Amino acid sequence: MLGRDATLQENIALLKDIISKQRALIDLNVKRESGQVPLMLALYKEVELARAAESIAAEEESFTGETEAFAEEMESLARGAEAFDGGLEFFTGETESCVRETGSLARGAESFTEVLDLRVREDDGDSKIAMKLPPMTFLGRGDMFTIKAEHYCNKKDTEKGEFRILKDYGKHGSGVKVFPSTAAFGENGEKPELTYRFLTERAGEYQVELHTSPANSLVNRRGVHFLVSNGAGESVTAELIPADFAAGDCADARWSGPALAQESKTCIKLHFGRGLQEIRIGAMEAGTVLERILIYKAGTPVPESYLGPEESYTT
Repeated sequence: MLGRDATLQENIALLKDIISKQRALIDLNVKRESGQVPLMLALYKEVELARAAESIAAEEESFTGETEAFAEEMESLARGAEAFDGGLEFFTGETESCVRETGSLARGAESFTEVLDLRVREDDGDSKIAMKLPPMTFLGRGDMFTIKAEHYCNKKDTEKGEFRILKDYGKHGSGVKVFPSTAAFGENGEKPELTYRFLTERAGEYQVELHTSPANSLVNRRGVHFLVSNGAGESVTAELIPADFAAGDCADARWSGPALAQESKTCIKLHFGRGLQEIRIGAMEAGTVLERILIYKAGTPVPESYLGPEESYTT
């Protein structure tokens, strides 16, 4: 047979060629009426057939092993979907309050399409409400959510500008930026917005970190801001670049810190209820790239690492 890197099809083609040549040799050297076959030719043919059978069996065994490993991974993922306590649960079977649905669970570029029941039950006094999670709902680990900026659930453009996705960019591999780069919308004007959806276990005050690429204001003495809002109408202005910021001053930690870390972090606080929540991010000026959003309950410790927590799973 061919080497270890050869495909099954190449080995089969080689075997067919060997058998054809053997038949030609038999026709030349053996009298068909006598029924005699040279012993070495017969043995050679049997050995080659045995090797081909072993190769095919090994291919089938490898494929079966990969299939079983994938099935085990899906089963583990389904078990891990019971990620919430305190009244918020995931169900993986039929119950009185939940009906079996076909859903998906994904993180970043990876996607799992196993059948999962992504329903949430909330204990509200004596009543229990079953709620189906819409697509692109981020599921936290405890009270923490990590979201790549390109994974929004809704996008609003305006005549003056829009958010666009930048691939292969920045510290985290992608980001969103407002175009045109000279646009300005103000606090009260119509502005391009991105909406993100996530599921909380507990109501209360949450910390929102906006991770952006290091940048300078495009207009002298004008800062760059986002208007960040929750679903209840509460809004907070996040100052990404202050008006007096100037790049290149090593003594200014506002420049040297993000330059070394390859990202800037702007923190604000917002209140969110319990259950399905939304956060909207609107651009007041162009000039910076949003890469990631980190949302966590106030007081929750964030593990320290260069790249930060992995992106949360989504429905």
